This record gives sequence, structure tokens and C-alpha cells, in this order.
Amino acid sequence: MDDTTLLTNELGIRNSPSTPEASQVLEPQSLIGCTRANTQKYSQILWTSGGQLAPDKCNVYLLKPKWRKDKCTFEPNAKFPGSVEVWVDPSDPTETPLNQLEPTEAYRTLGIYIAPDTSNRTQTAILAQ
Repeated sequence: MDDTTLLTNELGIRNSPSTPEASQVLEPQSLIGCTRANTQKYSQILWTSGGQLAPDKCNVYLLKPKWRKDKCTFEPNAKFPGSVEVWVDPSDPTETPLNQLEPTEAYRTLGIYIAPDTSNRTQTAILAQ
């Protein structure tokens, strides 16, 4: 397995029967906490099947939509204090922080530069070079 996308959203957190925050209003810290927990679970599953996360290739986007009329933007990372860290090797519980990117920040994956805010500025600049 090479590229994988893990998603955590408010609806999933609220509807998960195993989430302590399920009946509460979602706070920024719980989004980070749930993202961290999901990433750690995935890392452990990957480890048991003989794989391992490559933290330098892992990116985290924390996306909380903000609607103004019919336009959607995303809250900046400053609204979510903390970081998403993972134990890559269960026998060595050293937490490794993952790259946390802004919703406007594009990253190259599968040959193209994409950003959650759907901006094509980075891809256009690359193609113009």
C-alpha cells in the first residue's frame, strides 16, 4: 500500500458510538484528538500487516468548513492548537509529528498538486515552469 487518505469529520465523531465526545459539541481539540487516535489505529493495523507509515510522506489537513452565503472556506490551523503525532513503531513509543498543512496548501500526490480548498494555483505554477 502506498497512498491512503484517512478522513475524520464532525459527523463521524458525533455518530461514533465509541467516541466520548459523541453527545457534545465538537471542540477543536477533539478534532485533533480523534484524528490522532484514527491515525494511530491505522499505523498499528499497517504495522501488524508488515507495513509502516513514512511520516515524511504523511500530511494532515484539519478541515472545518466555514460557510458564508454559498461560499465555503476552511478554518485555518491556528483554530486547532496542537499537533497530530503517531507512534510509527509500537515497540518504540516515540511520538513522531506529522506534517500539518493549511487547507490552502497544496501537496503533490499521485503526480498532481492538490489542496483541499480546490485552488489550482500551485499546479498552475508548476506547469508554467
